[in-house]
Order: sequence, then C-alpha cells, then structure tokens
Amino acid sequence: MLRFALGILPLFAWHIMAVPQKTVASENAVQVIVHPDLNADDISIDDLRNIFLRRKTLWPNGVQISPMAQHPNSPARHYFDKHIFNRSPMALRAYWNQQIFSGRQLPPPERLNDKEVIDFVSATPGAIGYILMITDPGTTHVVLTFK
Repeated sequence: MLRFALGILPLFAWHIMAVPQKTVASENAVQVIVHPDLNADDISIDDLRNIFLRRKTLWPNGVQISPMAQHPNSPARHYFDKHIFNRSPMALRAYWNQQIFSGRQLPPPERLNDKEVIDFVSATPGAIGYILMITDPGTTHVVLTFK
C-alpha cells in the first residue's frame, strides 16, 4: 500500500503544478484609452513611449496630447511601465527627476485609480491614459490592450 501511495504522489504533484494559475500579468493587463472623439486606432508602442515621455505632443489632427499616468503604486502603472518602457515606476521617477532638474520636461500628471483616469480622459479632448483590463472604459475609446 505504501508503495502505491509513493507511486501516485509524484503524479499528484505534477497535476497540481500543471493546473493553470492566474498570473500577475493577466490580472493586471491594461488597456490604453483615449478621448471618445479621437481616432488613434493606429497608435504604436513607440508612439506610447514618446507620448508618455512627452516627446510627442500633438495628435495627427493637431490636437494637444494630454497624457494621464496612474499613481506609481497602482497595478496598472507597474504593468504599463514594465511593458512600454521596460522599467519600473521608480526607474522612470529617476528619469523624470533628471528632466525636471535640467529644466526640460515635467512628467505626465497622475491620478490615483482607473475611475479618475477614465473621468479625465472622457472629459479632456486629446487625452490618453491607461487602465486595468478588468475595468469598464466607459465612454472612452480603447486603442490598445496589453495582456
């Protein structure tokens, strides 16, 4: 009987390890949203980098781009910074400190949560932001998703 139990144990352990688990990435996947009147369906990851680094300031139609970031401790911010910039929010903070100190640029403003970002983006022509995939984007227009 003991021999049988010892033979089954590795199979049971393998089965537990093979069961799909939710990953942090799928829980914190993000969607990029823009003002409902913007047509930005062809936005690229390079565009996002340039927008959120304040290197690109106008949409093709001439409207001023208003990027909105999330708080550095938010799951959406961690996911966005990791997948767009390949850096943590703290590493980007160091970049922005250097920009501010040298008098070049200010970082995009920050909101505390998805709802505040959605409210800003839906009310501000030219606005762009990001929210968690599990959040309803409301009247905003989703232009990219990262899973």
